[in-house]
Amino acid sequence: MWDFFQVFFFMTGLFLTDYSVYGFLPNILTLKGRGFDTTTYSLIYGFALFMAFLGYNFYGWLSDRTGRKILTQWYLRFSRRVRNPRLLRSLSCRHRAQSLDGRPWHCHGSHAQVGLGVVPAYLCERFPTRRRAAGVGFGYSSGALLGAWFSAYVWWAHKIPFIAKIEGQDLWLSPSVVLTVGAIMTFISLYFSPETKDLQLDEVGEKERASDRAKEAAARQLRAS
Repeated sequence: MWDFFQVFFFMTGLFLTDYSVYGFLPNILTLKGRGFDTTTYSLIYGFALFMAFLGYNFYGWLSDRTGRKILTQWYLRFSRRVRNPRLLRSLSCRHRAQSLDGRPWHCHGSHAQVGLGVVPAYLCERFPTRRRAAGVGFGYSSGALLGAWFSAYVWWAHKIPFIAKIEGQDLWLSPSVVLTVGAIMTFISLYFSPETKDLQLDEVGEKERASDRAKEAAARQLRAS
């Protein structure tokens, strides 16, 4: 259960950052008709997701060499800098949105996705064989249980008076607040996680199996006596 809750917070934080691509980037590109036109928006958004596909695979490959834990913690630090509220505000201004060629959003869209590149291997390495399917399935899906409400959290953050006063009608600060919460959740959860990159899957849960064997041996000895 401890491993599951650690994974739950890990995935919730990642989903909050990941959903920025779906819940925030389209809005800030189009600005309700005041930003990029439909064709330009589609090209930028499509290219950003293609770059995310490449980044996803590269991130997974890199985690095999540097480690799942340390790489993701550095990613979260970088994530917070990339989504600096002042930068998002400048990119959300009407004249800026009409004049940008979209290249900053290619980077932003791909960056928001790459952290998930570590998830398949990391989740498998967190659960022993006899409960791996349940652990990975519930662990991954539980992140969406809270993370999928990203747009609602943004709206709640926008309702905070001083935030609403600063950002006006274009939501640029409140998404950054929610993304920061997500990054903090994942970062903290990793403090309670071991580094798993050098584990073979049959080694996961070795301490638990050793404890079970000790209990079985003690039970046999008790019955024999």
